[in-house]
Amino acid sequence: MKHSLRIIFIVLALFCITQFLGLLVLNEYRPEVLVFTFNGTELNQTVHNLPYGLEPPQQEPTYALASFIIAFIIAISALVLIMKTNLILVMRIWFATVIVLALSVSLYALLPEHAGKALTAFGLALILSAWKLVKGNKYIHNATELLIYPGIAALLVPLLSVKTIFLLLILMSFYDAWAVWHSGFMQKLAKYQMSEVKIFSGLFIPYMVKGTHSLLQKAKKTGKMPKGLKIQVAILGGGDLIFPLLCTGAVFFAQGFLPALWIIVGSTLALAYLLLASEKSKFYPALPYLTVGCIFGYLVGLL
Repeated sequence: MKHSLRIIFIVLALFCITQFLGLLVLNEYRPEVLVFTFNGTELNQTVHNLPYGLEPPQQEPTYALASFIIAFIIAISALVLIMKTNLILVMRIWFATVIVLALSVSLYALLPEHAGKALTAFGLALILSAWKLVKGNKYIHNATELLIYPGIAALLVPLLSVKTIFLLLILMSFYDAWAVWHSGFMQKLAKYQMSEVKIFSGLFIPYMVKGTHSLLQKAKKTGKMPKGLKIQVAILGGGDLIFPLLCTGAVFFAQGFLPALWIIVGSTLALAYLLLASEKSKFYPALPYLTVGCIFGYLVGLL
């Protein structure tokens, strides 16, 4: 997981852009409390202004935490089943559906107001998703990843309280550590996505090892792959992008911009530490470090 300073900077920059884009999208969908009178009784109703008729279910944060855990267990079980039975088409359809939905929600928030805005956002989402899935490259892949997680956050943050998200972060950190250091499931999943499904959920930055540029030029001229040409890949999983963003969003909805900004600062510093301190050819679970960073940022924001 050890990378050059240039690659580390790129990963950190893309991580920060995702978080700030998330804030922009979430700001468009901040919940509003409408007060109305029904049969002489004053009632309150919270609306989230989500497009396409999407509204998060009305439930207490305690139940939301249980719902998240159950949904996560179902998703992991489905992934294991797909990998064992090699149902590549099922996974591609699953990913494609999530990508189109998330991109539509993000683009709707970022586009200027105009007639047919919802249709425009959906059309752009379809085009970007098709480009990503059919003939993607590292640029379109990472550009769309920056927009996917803000869209997912817009759908999930309304279900979370500050307490709930920190409990969820801690639980997911334990799972991430187990899945990377003990079972190796996360490495197997990443390899399966890249080699079989041809879709990776997260940042994907391939780069040449120093000193191999001349070999690449030779390969272009001869059309043959020369010996010694090495391509390395820096990756950051989708969970490492979405969970800090969920924390940022929950704090933003509950306490405002500045406390949320400290969450971004804390998680970015934690990720920077991990990337700088990591050793070559070793895999690390990023979520435990990011969780510590989110907690640190939250505590600083309370001062």
